[in-house]
Amino acid sequence: MARPLVIKWETEDTEQKLYKLFKSAKSVEKRKRLQAFWMLRQGKTLNNVSEVTGVGYRTLQRWIAWYRKGGLDSVITRVRGYNSKGSPCKLSKEQQNLLVAESKKGAFNTANDIRRWVKKEFGVEYTYRGIYPLLRRLNIKSKSKNQTKV
Repeated sequence: MARPLVIKWETEDTEQKLYKLFKSAKSVEKRKRLQAFWMLRQGKTLNNVSEVTGVGYRTLQRWIAWYRKGGLDSVITRVRGYNSKGSPCKLSKEQQNLLVAESKKGAFNTANDIRRWVKKEFGVEYTYRGIYPLLRRLNIKSKSKNQTKV
């Protein structure tokens, strides 16, 4: 048997206040979070809230942990991806600059051309899907619009 959900609610976070905030929220992300908390404040189960809002059970647990640490403001002010740095780039700044320079010369027609060149020149391997974030960051278009078809 699972433990019952216990949330120590802030006194100002009444069911009515949560409902008003939920109804007036403009952002879809904030609206979902406020709806979830309004339903939880009503005594609904995590399973029920998850089903109605379309938010994963584990995500709801994470939101509740945020609430416990910093209150409602902590939950609704968080932005998806905030402070997320992702994986560090596999190429040094110098290598990135060389790649951009080669790209400007028109050396590549496809992302696969770039992948092969990076592996040959630097010994760094990117997956087919993994090369695209690098290209976006470096503002490299794999196919030049100025090239004419042969």
